[in-house]
Amino acid sequence: MGLTAPAGAYLRDFQVYAPTIRSHTGSLSFACPSGKLLMGTGADINAIAAGGLALNRLGMLPNTNRTDIHALETDPFSGVWSVSGQGFCVGYTDFPPTRTTGGPYLKDPVVVPGGMSTGGSLSRQSSTTSCGGRRVIGGGFFLGPGAPPPHVAVERAEAVGTNSFGVTAHEIQPTSGKWTVQAIALCANYTDPVPGPIYAASALIYTTTFPATTTPANSLGYKGNSVSCPNNFFLIGGSARVLGATPGAVPPSQVVLTTSRPQGAPGSRSTMWTAIAVEEDPTTAAWRLESKAVCVPLVSPS
Repeated sequence: MGLTAPAGAYLRDFQVYAPTIRSHTGSLSFACPSGKLLMGTGADINAIAAGGLALNRLGMLPNTNRTDIHALETDPFSGVWSVSGQGFCVGYTDFPPTRTTGGPYLKDPVVVPGGMSTGGSLSRQSSTTSCGGRRVIGGGFFLGPGAPPPHVAVERAEAVGTNSFGVTAHEIQPTSGKWTVQAIALCANYTDPVPGPIYAASALIYTTTFPATTTPANSLGYKGNSVSCPNNFFLIGGSARVLGATPGAVPPSQVVLTTSRPQGAPGSRSTMWTAIAVEEDPTTAAWRLESKAVCVPLVSPS
């Protein structure tokens, strides 16, 4: 469990918070504006050529309202680069929505997968998915097809405007294998007051905890895990982090995220967040993978 909205609270006034700060060390952390809860993160590595750069943390610090974003050099990189970030933030109120005041309340969250990128062995590929008439409240990505490809990493996963989510990936080392990247958006209505049990309330954060349900600290080339919402709760956000073998330990620089995404059929309400990380180059160092899911019950307006 993690940071929660107060009991009985209703979620409203969502915003994509994107401070102008950039990190040239790879690590970036900032808090949502006062009175708002963090639901997830977006990030972009800013470099002319991505080279050996990759994201390995698109996460949320435990028991805080701060992002945990990290990019790294899996291979030595001679150019100048930085990482920027987004926080997906939502306010809360004790006043329940009504059929006339329910417009800015967060409601009816659904999964909207985007199309796969063009495929083949292009050195850089992108995918963007649109929420249509809804607004984007978060999203994730999937590298494929099938098992995660070697030497491919995500460099960007972020909200684009008010209703889209975009992802870009690249080859760290040239590979003849064919691969694709897919953006998956979380979309919600937070502009129109409508009836029905679709309004988000009392956000709770569920996490793969240390040490029982975190993937074992060993040097496998591939790790994947998922975290689910409890019965009658639905996903409004999530995150993933590559971690060292023990709390506070630095993970090996060869490990990168290849999947961090909401699960679900197009247009459905998700109840699970899934993450996958791989060793871009083999390492004997131990590491773990953490997933988080931000879950809410859905209620009717008063």
